[in-house]
Amino acid sequence: MHTHLEVYDTFSLPPNTIAKVYEKVKFMGWFSATYVYAQQQARLRLKGAMQTFVWIETLVETDNLVVIRPNKIAEDLGVSSATVYAHIQKMREEHVLEPDDKEDPNAKVIRAWRICPFHAWRGQAKYMAKYINNLPPKHPFFEYIDPEFKKSLEHFVEEETKLENK
Repeated sequence: MHTHLEVYDTFSLPPNTIAKVYEKVKFMGWFSATYVYAQQQARLRLKGAMQTFVWIETLVETDNLVVIRPNKIAEDLGVSSATVYAHIQKMREEHVLEPDDKEDPNAKVIRAWRICPFHAWRGQAKYMAKYINNLPPKHPFFEYIDPEFKKSLEHFVEEETKLENK
């Protein structure tokens, strides 16, 4: 039996039956579940910087690009600019933010940042999949992915590679 399933479709199998699943595109899992895990990890690591981080998550413009204006964030949150700069530094150390490729990572002022895509993404899921696939395997953003999801993602990539090489 061959069946085509869409998102939210369900099916059941009788006992002692095996189903083989073929995928045309990579399914990135339920983003909400991945997001919850990422947020839990961020809360443990960022502590006092979490309020600023949550605010920055709302500023994502496209994909995971965020333009940060620390003085504006400080004004919005009612904290000092120095506090926001310290929080940004903490986020950078904990690998939830990194300078955009177009920025000099050693510059004194960095405006364009990439936020970990498991925390915030504004755009189509297929672009998120492409972005994640282009990250190096040991990229720090992967610290924020649910280990079970990461394992299934790695298995999928391995299976797809086998199919492509045939």
